[in-house]
Order: sequence, then C-alpha cells, then structure tokens
Amino acid sequence: MIKKIYALVCVGVMAAFSVNAQETKTGFRLGATYSQLGIENDVTYVDRENGETVTIPNEARIGALAAFYVDHKFSEHFGIQPEIQYAAQGSKAEEFRADYINLPVLLEWRATEKFHIGLGPQVGLAIWDWKDRDQNLDKGVDFESFEYGATASIQFEIIENLVLDARYYYGLSQTVKDQLPYTGGATNNGVFHFGVAYQI
Repeated sequence: MIKKIYALVCVGVMAAFSVNAQETKTGFRLGATYSQLGIENDVTYVDRENGETVTIPNEARIGALAAFYVDHKFSEHFGIQPEIQYAAQGSKAEEFRADYINLPVLLEWRATEKFHIGLGPQVGLAIWDWKDRDQNLDKGVDFESFEYGATASIQFEIIENLVLDARYYYGLSQTVKDQLPYTGGATNNGVFHFGVAYQI
C-alpha cells in the first residue's frame, strides 16, 4: 500500500506542475550512469556443469541515461522538477544488470539563476533484467519489479538552456526478490548520473 501511495504522489506532482505553463520549462536529458548494487562481497557459486567454483566480482556498471522533465519555478529561489527517465542500473556482471523507468521528483533550491541544488524521492520500475538462461547458478538473481529511494542533484546552466547535471540516487529498498546468502544482506541500487540537459 505504501509503495502505491508513493508512486501516485510522484505521478500526481508531475501532472500538476506540467499543466501550469507559467514559470515552467520542459527539457530532455541525456547522459551516463555509474551504478553498483550494495553487495558487500563478490558472489561465489558452483557451476553445475563442471563443478568448478566461479567468482563474480561486484563491479560498477556504466550505462545509458535518457530523460524528459518539467522544471517549474514557484518563487525566486525554489522550484520543483518532476521527471521520467530511463536508466541502466545494477552492477557490471550480467547477472546483476537491470534497466529501469524511474520517476524522480526534485525539490530545487535555486542558489543563483544558473546554479540549482535538488533533493527528492524517486520510484522505479524494472523493465529488464538479465536472467541465467542456462540455470547453472545455485540460485538465480531475480529483481523486484519496483524500487524506491532518494535522489540529490547539482545543476549548472553553462549557456542559455544548456544545463550540466550530476546526481546520486540511493535505493532504500532491496532490488533482489530472494535475499541471497552471498550478498551480505544488501542489494539496493547506488547510482551516479552524469548528463547534459537541454531546456525547451
């Protein structure tokens, strides 16, 4: 129930501000993600075909990012930026990769006309994850379809309507359905975003 309310609030805020064109800009953002699951140790399993022990390192994944957003200014120093985004997340190993459609809503503090700092909630829907097709793992990695967390951002307008954007997303929910004994108890997403946005 809490997850549904959380998602509805994010979608509702996006819709409410997108219909008010006064002091509102829209834009799109392209960039890259640098993500890693919060697994404490490398994953070790026994290959069922040859009986050998295999170790999968938990290394960071570099992936693609694309987003459309609405930037609403409701005072000189404060605004809100709801967004819909595609982001590659998870870790580098194929078993730990997942792609998401995310809905972040950032409350912005506009320190200057060109420099903004944002903070807010984010919900995400996993639209793809890698499955072990050969079923050689002792236990497969199955991602939750829904996740939520918090996002912080720094934005700087380098020229008119062209914005540099850096963010960090910290997942507050576990991404793997069944807690694996070798994960160290944490499978949340941690994702850095680096991108360029163009405002229309």
